[in-house]
Amino acid sequence: MRDSPLWLRLGIHLAFAVLWLAGAAVFVLKHFFPASTEFGPAPNAAAAPLLVVHGIIAVLVTFLFGWIAAAHVRVMWRVGADRASGLWLLWLVALLIVTGFASFFLVTDSVRDWNGLLHGLLGLALIAPWLVHLFGGR
Repeated sequence: MRDSPLWLRLGIHLAFAVLWLAGAAVFVLKHFFPASTEFGPAPNAAAAPLLVVHGIIAVLVTFLFGWIAAAHVRVMWRVGADRASGLWLLWLVALLIVTGFASFFLVTDSVRDWNGLLHGLLGLALIAPWLVHLFGGR
C-alpha cells in the first residue's frame, strides 16, 4: 500500500472510516438513543438511513478488503511488517463480513439480535488495530 498513489491510499482509508463511523453511529443510536413513542421504545429514526449508508459502503469495503488481502498482505507478510495488527485486522474484518452477511439471512429474532450485537461490538473494536496498523507501522 505504501507504494500506491496517495489518492488511492486516502480513498481506501476514507471508505473504511465512513464505514466505521456510520456503523458506530447506528450502534450508539440503537443502544443508547431509542425513540420514545406512546407504545414504548422504538428504533431511532436516524439509524435507518445511516444503516443504508453503512450497508452500501460495506459492499465497497468488502471488495477493497479482498484486494488488500491479495496484494498488500502477501507482500508485507514476506517482509514481516506489522503482522500483529495486520492479523487482528484480517480476523476482525473477516468476522465482520460474516456477521454482516449473516444479518440478512438469520431469521430468528434471538439469533439476529445476538449477531447484531456481536457485529456492533466487533466493529467498534476494529478501530484499535486499524489505528495501530495505520500509525504504528514501520
